[in-house]
Amino acid sequence: MKYEIVYWDFFVSYTHVDQGWAEWVAWVLEEDGYRVLIQAWDFIPGSNWVRGMQAGTRDAARTIAILSQSYLNSVYGSIEWQAALASDPNGASRRLLVVRIESCQRPGLLAPVVGIDLFDLSEAAAKKVLRNMVLAAEKGRAKPTVPPRFPGAAIPSQSASEKRAISHEPSFPGGGLQGARMSQSSQEQGKIGSTAMGSQFKQLAMSKKAAIASGISVLVVAISAGVFVLLEPRSPSLSPSAATGVCSKSPHRRRLPEKLEI
Repeated sequence: MKYEIVYWDFFVSYTHVDQGWAEWVAWVLEEDGYRVLIQAWDFIPGSNWVRGMQAGTRDAARTIAILSQSYLNSVYGSIEWQAALASDPNGASRRLLVVRIESCQRPGLLAPVVGIDLFDLSEAAAKKVLRNMVLAAEKGRAKPTVPPRFPGAAIPSQSASEKRAISHEPSFPGGGLQGARMSQSSQEQGKIGSTAMGSQFKQLAMSKKAAIASGISVLVVAISAGVFVLLEPRSPSLSPSAATGVCSKSPHRRRLPEKLEI
């Protein structure tokens, strides 16, 4: 009678006190589509336990050791991880994967084997760590799928216009109809501006002339009034001779007023 050889992706090696962790790991891996051999699910009544152990260490691509102090004290646990290490002593095929579920030492040949820690993590974080370990073991590299953040100081990025040596579009240096139209339009705008400025200056000059004329008129009126007072004749005083009808000549001329009253 020939036994059918079933090839497994992972064989979960554990001791009975850590069965809860072993089943959790196996469940997560089977959710991702892997074939997992685990004693709690596959060593059913009526099966050969020794043959199942041999299938796990021989026919599984990789062995996952659920590492704890109890596992390190287990005789069968030591046989299982040592068998995986013996089939891949330099770790080139990554056949032994160590998963610590509590803080414990890695004695002897387990010390140089790189592993992961699932304790003191949330379930979501533990799933992520477990899955990353499996992917890295398959690919031989743990490169992330997203780019890492830049570790240096953040420098604000410049826009395309700020990076250029000139920030505005230069004018067309050549001639042509469009240039002539633009030049003519500029000249017309200049003429309009000059006309408007000339009109403003003309109005300002006229206002100044009107103000000056008003001032001159006032001055002329004032001077005219003064001259009129100066030239107005006074009635001669009657002397005794005049009263008698005899004119007498005054030896003195009439004096002009000392002040001109306007």
